[in-house]
Amino acid sequence: MSKRLPELASPFAKAQKKIKKFLSRNFENITIAQRFWAGFCVLCILTTLLINNPLWRISDIIVSALSKTMVSELANDVNPEPGGAPVQFVAVPVRA
Repeated sequence: MSKRLPELASPFAKAQKKIKKFLSRNFENITIAQRFWAGFCVLCILTTLLINNPLWRISDIIVSALSKTMVSELANDVNPEPGGAPVQFVAVPVRA
C-alpha cells in the first residue's frame, strides 16, 4: 500500500492543466527553428498593433470632432452676431 497522498487539485487547476495540455500538443511536433519563427511573427504582429493601434485613431477622431464643435460654440459665444468680425482661434501646444 502506498503512503503517498493522491494529488489534490482544485477543479480550476485541473481545467487549466487540460487546456494547457491541449494547446501545447500542437507544438510538440515542430522544430526549434519553427518555434522561433512562429514566436518572432507573433511578436512582430503584436508590436505592429501596439505601435499603430486602430483604437487610438478612433478616439483621436472623436476628440478632434468634439474639439471642433467646442471651438465653433466658443466662437458663437464670443461673437454671437452673424455679421460681426470673424473670430479665429489658434491652437497652442501646451508643455506638461
